[in-house]
Amino acid sequence: MNIRDQTRKLEKSVENLSAIRRYHGDRAKKVALRLEQLAAAANLDALRILPSANCHELKADGVGEIAVDISPNHRIIFIPDHHPLPKKDIFIREIIMDKLLIDKAMEMPPVQRVALAELLLASIDHEEEEISETWISEVHERMTAVNEGRATLLDFDSLLP
Repeated sequence: MNIRDQTRKLEKSVENLSAIRRYHGDRAKKVALRLEQLAAAANLDALRILPSANCHELKADGVGEIAVDISPNHRIIFIPDHHPLPKKDIFIREIIMDKLLIDKAMEMPPVQRVALAELLLASIDHEEEEISETWISEVHERMTAVNEGRATLLDFDSLLP
């Protein structure tokens, strides 16, 4: 979806991760995540299948506005550019396939779900290249130390009291 900010101040508060941290403090990660999800969503139905987003239409004074949760007490409120608003029960093939994919993933054993989650998170990881390269170098160094017998391996159970 295309996102347009109503005011320049609002636009500045979300223009980059640094601004998001400055304006939104400890909620910055959630705000950034929701903004990424909004930008990536083909339509509102894509957001409605994300339980944690709790995408919903507002009532009373907020008729015509949509909200997604940041936390139990905070949310992003926006007005879609669609006239009329897309109805909640209209699902397009893409959304149905997304739902099927989620259902299929939820049927996986926990270990496989964790592996899938790690893969997905790695695909959107925002680490700086220098940090990533440092960790890759560290892993290679540790693997070499193990292979050459320069590292002592301990059994996890032996470390427990």
